[in-house]
Amino acid sequence: MKKYCGGAQSYRRQRASIFFAIGLLVTNDHQSHAQDRAPQVVSGPELSMMIRNAVIAVHHANITGNYTVLRDLSARHLREEFTAAGFADLFRTLREQDITLAGTVLLDPVLQNPPKLSSDGILHLKGYFDSRPDRVYFDLLFLHENERWLIADIGIGVR
Repeated sequence: MKKYCGGAQSYRRQRASIFFAIGLLVTNDHQSHAQDRAPQVVSGPELSMMIRNAVIAVHHANITGNYTVLRDLSARHLREEFTAAGFADLFRTLREQDITLAGTVLLDPVLQNPPKLSSDGILHLKGYFDSRPDRVYFDLLFLHENERWLIADIGIGVR
């Protein structure tokens, strides 16, 4: 069974509200930021870096208690929806279970599906790190804003 940061029900609720927000904001973003179109091709090394950066940002936030950097690495709609304290609440379960994500930097992420770039410019990356004793799973959405990929949604858990 997956254990996501805020518990399965909390994770689904948060994810549903974030996906709703993405739908609203992506439409507005593409109208106001038409010059910042997502690249049509994202390379393997870039994908690996994006995944690792997101997971390690959560790890650093959990061990320091400072979620401002994770928030700053997020797309505008997440920064508007969640304060740093809101991000801390999302990852409370991982933090309370003292789950370390540091070892993921030594492993290659395994994608469960090919990277998916939607027509709205949202890049979906889902998979895991084959870590021991627990696998670290990720379900990430990235949005291209201000000429860089930012976290649009984040789910991290262990099984």
